[in-house]
This record gives sequence, structure tokens and C-alpha cells, in this order.
Amino acid sequence: MAFTEELYRQFGNRASQTLRTDLGYNRQESTELAELVVGLLVQKGPEAYSEIHDFLVNRGVQHRWNGIFHHCRSAAVAQWLLPHVRGNLIDLLCGSGRIGGILSDLGVPTSLSERYQVRDSYPVVETARPWLDHDSLEDEAKCRSYDTVLLSTALHHEPDPERLLELALRLASRRVLIVENCVEDDLSPEMHILVDDFFNYCLNNTPLPCPAQHRTVDDWSEMLKGRARIVFSDRRDSLPGIPLSHHLIVAEVIH
Repeated sequence: MAFTEELYRQFGNRASQTLRTDLGYNRQESTELAELVVGLLVQKGPEAYSEIHDFLVNRGVQHRWNGIFHHCRSAAVAQWLLPHVRGNLIDLLCGSGRIGGILSDLGVPTSLSERYQVRDSYPVVETARPWLDHDSLEDEAKCRSYDTVLLSTALHHEPDPERLLELALRLASRRVLIVENCVEDDLSPEMHILVDDFFNYCLNNTPLPCPAQHRTVDDWSEMLKGRARIVFSDRRDSLPGIPLSHHLIVAEVIH
């Protein structure tokens, strides 16, 4: 996708704020880092992703940012979710498994699922918890195997998010928890795609797809109609390390 210079600069402003408030860089450092990244993007577009990746690694920004994801962001999401978990839980397309690992440490019987090619791309995984190959779950979904199913920023990475949501609803006997960074008036689909590209291809080099499947919170809620009843919804302006708002949707499965 071709992004405009204005969008790149809007992203730079958000990234600079995150570098300062969440990563601890001072105002001058955060501004300089963001301007260097934006300058490369304006000049070269997506062709600059590899160069930006090397720059962020060499400057220590990648290590620092990933540390915020691993410790602060994961802990914040887990604490947000904990009051809404019922019984045992499976974290679908869980990435590194860090959020599910924290929930397990907090006393939730937790299983993790991911596609092996994605799981193998993470340097640290929560191997002490049960891991399942995501692509093997279709057979298991014939029976409701888990009380709670978690989809944490997983839906928008799927070319067919409704298929993933359908799987979650078939696996869950009680609840589905959805965490998503949603399209809003000041957060266009293009901004979400650019942020995805930055985290997946600039900050890190992952095989995660960015298929432009971001939705509004009303869109995700509409997908649940007739299949699950929303019992709680919440919004946070940001999570540690991520310059986007996020919504939590808690839905009781209708049998």
C-alpha cells in the first residue's frame, strides 16, 4: 500500500510520543529518532523497511521497545483481561505466548496456540505452558474444549477474520475475549496498516501478515450478533509501547 507523506508524519508524531512516555527517551532523542525513521519512509516508502530495521537494532531501540512489549504491554493486557476470564483459557494465535503465560502465572489454566512458522520466529516463548499448532484446532473445535477463548490483536492479522472468530466461538463453552486496535475517527485504516508494517517489518522482522483487516469496534461487535452476547466493553487510549487505542470486548457464547 502507498502511504502519504502526511500519514508518515502523523505516525512519526505518535511514535515520538511513545518513545518518550513508554521507552524513556528524552524529548530531543525521541524527536530525532522519529524524524530519522519518517525521513526514510518519506524518501523510500516500504523499500526503507530493512534499512530502518538495521538502524533500530544498531541504536538499541529494538531491544528497548521489545522489552516494553514483553514486560509492560503483556502485563497490562493480562491484568485487563483477568477479571473477565472464566475457567480455563486458550490464547489463539498468541505470538510469543507472553500474555497467556502471565495469565497462567496468575492462576488461569492456560493453553497457547500459534502457527509453528510464527512461533519459531520469536526468540522467547513460554514453553512451560501447553502449546498447540493452530492449524490442528479445527478438529478439536467439534466440541467446546475451553471455557474462555482469547483473541488478542489476532483478528486483524487474518485474511479471513470471520473464520478465526467462528473457530473461537466453536472452541468456547462460555466466553470469547477480543482485544483489538480499532479504526476510529482519528485512527484511519491506513494508520493501522502503517503501524502494523512498522512493528512487524521495521522494528522486527516477522512472518506476520498485514492483510488490512482492521475494523471499528461496532464492526467486530456486529460479527458476534446471534452467536454471542456482549457483556462488557472497554477502551484504552494506549497500551505500553503501542501508539494506538485498543478495545476489549467480552462476549458470552450463545448455545
